[in-house]
Amino acid sequence: MLFYDQDAEGRARNARAGAVGVADVPLRLTAVEKVVEGHKIDDAIIAQAEAAASAAVDPADDIHAGGAYRKHLIGVMVERALRSAQAQRQLACAAQPETGTNSFSTGMGSGIRPCSTI
Repeated sequence: MLFYDQDAEGRARNARAGAVGVADVPLRLTAVEKVVEGHKIDDAIIAQAEAAASAAVDPADDIHAGGAYRKHLIGVMVERALRSAQAQRQLACAAQPETGTNSFSTGMGSGIRPCSTI
């Protein structure tokens, strides 16, 4: 899961990230939170967050999937969540540009962003 709010300048605030299925217990991905926190979500930040997520876990192999696959997959899931949040924001602001702010949410992210900063 990945959640964040956005401030008036479009920077991520209150970032929280977590993962299940990559350890015996759910994990908080503080490395991802640090990458996202205080930054505008762009391609460079997305790539850094993806790499941080993969580096933060060391999953074991089991009958369902190999550890290397899960390690790669958590990075892919973080990248998809951030891109989905970006797309939702852009669609919301295109639909209602005059309202000043629009909320957005995906299965892995949510927040409020002024449309004028897109």
